[in-house]
Amino acid sequence: KPARATIDVPIFDEGATARVDRKGQHAVSHYEVLEELSGARARAALVRVTIETGRHNQVRLHLAHVGYPLIGDDKYGRRPRVPLARRALLHAEHLALAHPAGGRRLDVRAPLADDFSALLAQFRGRR
Repeated sequence: KPARATIDVPIFDEGATARVDRKGQHAVSHYEVLEELSGARARAALVRVTIETGRHNQVRLHLAHVGYPLIGDDKYGRRPRVPLARRALLHAEHLALAHPAGGRRLDVRAPLADDFSALLAQFRGRR
């Protein structure tokens, strides 16, 4: 898999779920592999994704489509094989958007959640 690429495949929203389908709406995501990781029983990658569109479950679908399913994503990925992954490990590091009342630009940043940080440490060999 390339370390950086654009995923330009349509997403068909079915309400409670969504799928990659040529009948769906245009959806574009750009990803970059920041770090390849490997643990005792699993391989993973820390990936940064920037989206151009905002489709239902777009990041989860697009990453699974190109072979980078989210750890812990039992809907679109593989069953979790990592004990610390009790949820889909998806993190919004930075959001930039126009405020709905007035349009002022908002930039919001958030640190990794404790469970996500612990999993990264486990993969990196630090406990």
